[in-house]
Amino acid sequence: MISYLWNVALEWFKPELSGLTEEPPTCLEDWDAFIKELKTNFRPYDESGDVESELVNLQMKDSQCISEYLVRFNSLAVRCSWGESALRHRFYDGLLSHLKDDVIHGEGKPKYLLGMCQKAQNSDACYWEHIQECP
Repeated sequence: MISYLWNVALEWFKPELSGLTEEPPTCLEDWDAFIKELKTNFRPYDESGDVESELVNLQMKDSQCISEYLVRFNSLAVRCSWGESALRHRFYDGLLSHLKDDVIHGEGKPKYLLGMCQKAQNSDACYWEHIQECP
């Protein structure tokens, strides 16, 4: 597993790997101890804060299909303690402006996140279909 480490994480284990220690470290012989060592030294200090910050800053890119945005949004949303309303607002806020325009047309913004996602997906599919039809 250590062969998959790089940069600072690899440097952290180099003294133990060098064989210069009197006894082999437990973390090199015990999987649970190895995982504990990694988590103790390399996990985010404020994991929920990091997730929230990433969610707040998530924006759909111009050349991006909504499926990419949805995958990233959902992976963050499940790790965040925000409620339905806050997530719905954040999802809408991160959409491209042409998708926002389509989402609010008709009956307006859906009241639930699932409806918002479906409406945005439908709009994005039409957009990309139109792009493919244009020379």
